[in-house]
Amino acid sequence: YISVTGVQTCALPIFNIIKRFEKFKSMPYKNKRDKPTIGFGTTEYVSADGKTRKPVTMQDNIEIPEDLADDYMRNYLNFVVMPSFNNYLKKRNLTANQIDALVSIMYNKGNSAFLNSPIFTAVNKNPNDPNLKNLFLADAAGKDPGILARRQAEWQLYSSRSEEHTSELQSHWY
Repeated sequence: YISVTGVQTCALPIFNIIKRFEKFKSMPYKNKRDKPTIGFGTTEYVSADGKTRKPVTMQDNIEIPEDLADDYMRNYLNFVVMPSFNNYLKKRNLTANQIDALVSIMYNKGNSAFLNSPIFTAVNKNPNDPNLKNLFLADAAGKDPGILARRQAEWQLYSSRSEEHTSELQSHWY
């Protein structure tokens, strides 16, 4: 992560993992939590400078191309998810891969659900807790197979060494 005018921006691994598991939809739809969503699971339209935020509604009569969905997701990550994440976990000594994995979970679950999750509690106490893998998998228990696959991919990223992705992180900033 790098700071651009004081704002942390998402790197390519987080962007790719979210796009891999969130299906692109060009028009508003309701997600599994019955929340209006568009693009890659984005629940708010957020401007490039983060100053304008508008919730997605089912009455929005628009169809967006995938590149605009990318922009909405990037802006939502930069101005909604990352500031909340930084408020609660910035003092932890987390690797870039750990941050990416946790931000993916936060994007998927929603900020408050993530902040009330056993994963957040464990990471906040000890980012290297040996039980974290079980917590990642338990978070998907009873849910569709896509959530299990996502949590497995997030765990793989969380538990991998940052050095394995250093060149990718440094060369693909958003």
